[in-house]
Amino acid sequence: MLRVLVVSNIPTPYQMDFLDALSKHCTLKTAFLWSREANRDWTLSNHEWLTIIEHKDNATSKQKFRALLDALKPDVIIVGGYRLSLANWLRSYASKHRARYFYWLEKPLPASGWRILARKLIWAVTLPFAHGVIGIGSEAVAAYAPYARRVFNMPYSINETRYARRPNTAPAFPLRFFFVGQFIDRKGIAELLEAFSTLPPDKAVLSLAGSGEQKALVDAAMVKHPHIQLLGFMEPAALAAEFSKHDVFILPSKHDGWAVVVAEAMAAGLPVISTMNTGAFVDLVATHDCGRACEVTAESIRAAAQFYIDNPNEIARQGARGIEALANSRAQATRAVDDVLTMLEAHAPAH
Repeated sequence: MLRVLVVSNIPTPYQMDFLDALSKHCTLKTAFLWSREANRDWTLSNHEWLTIIEHKDNATSKQKFRALLDALKPDVIIVGGYRLSLANWLRSYASKHRARYFYWLEKPLPASGWRILARKLIWAVTLPFAHGVIGIGSEAVAAYAPYARRVFNMPYSINETRYARRPNTAPAFPLRFFFVGQFIDRKGIAELLEAFSTLPPDKAVLSLAGSGEQKALVDAAMVKHPHIQLLGFMEPAALAAEFSKHDVFILPSKHDGWAVVVAEAMAAGLPVISTMNTGAFVDLVATHDCGRACEVTAESIRAAAQFYIDNPNEIARQGARGIEALANSRAQATRAVDDVLTMLEAHAPAH
């Protein structure tokens, strides 16, 4: 049976779905450098294949990794970031022990000027020395293809059966719009709140689940506009049930490498309003007519929401298309596991 080590920064709910499914088909160990980061406060179940390194210094972390590596003797090492601590050390280990080494990468953050050149130089001296790059979405694949020996499209994936579904019927007014994510500038929070402040309360209600540095903006909007509601931070199990209580999902991100919440909303049968800066929207929604694109401006967000107010029957139609599109994509964990194992076996070294 294939022996696989996956290394990343912190465990996240969407990784858990994929990794748990993967663990049923190979000998899997995962190593996360830390247990959590700011604004990412999930309480996740423990798994026998999960290890938290609690990285503080390289020497101590290398000792922990060596114990894990010596016990597993991996055939494949997958590392979620070329700048991740000890990534180069792990690549050297893989080369010495004839293990295949892959990077698993989101599309790069926006950059300009010398930063673009610096980033491309880093890619040129790291990516070609891996067996391949697993790109999280088509935009990631396109970005890294010129530098990698081979690339594969393998987005973050979820177990869609965990999500309650919205009734496949036209909704009653006011329509229930739902945002899930960090309350930070990158997620378009200020623009989202401004857009809904101008929508009629009898036509649209906005609920926000999350936490972050811009929570004060949300609190202020709630005081002025009762149809804007704060649900606070929600654990994964509660969130899986919450999507279906709404009609339309909305995520006006300025940049999102993937955004698993888009797939979660689709699993629940909600059409998605988002931007072409969001990987999951580009790959899953825009190509399957199960949502509405917007720009990160209050006017554009308001217009996208108004479309569903004016055309409420589109909610059930697009929601059903979203469920189908997700089920047939690699953003669904069971299919993702089948495809990644096929990829790994196809590119195994000859014996």
